[in-house]
Amino acid sequence: MGARTMIWAAVLLAGASLAGCSGTKAGVQQASLVREDSRRMERIPESSAPDVALAAMGRKPDAVQKDGDRLIYYFVVRGALNGETLRLVYRDNKLISQSIEHTGGSGE
Repeated sequence: MGARTMIWAAVLLAGASLAGCSGTKAGVQQASLVREDSRRMERIPESSAPDVALAAMGRKPDAVQKDGDRLIYYFVVRGALNGETLRLVYRDNKLISQSIEHTGGSGE
């Protein structure tokens, strides 16, 4: 199983647990947002340029950080239970790394 698929599965699992725990309309809506962002993440091809990620996610990144010759884009996963954030690392205008970071949201 590829890293991209595992990232997607982890985010979907977080969304599913959110909907299962709360059972409220708000919980279902949040889980739907997580699924939508997960699908958008899947559309970001390896070695793509930052503008491809912007188009796939349908929005600007929540934060951009420069680290030496790398440019790091952060997209907060909307509706995520534990404050999951998609981290995309670019070098020479090509995607070299993609991961999910947990920023420690309260989940309540």
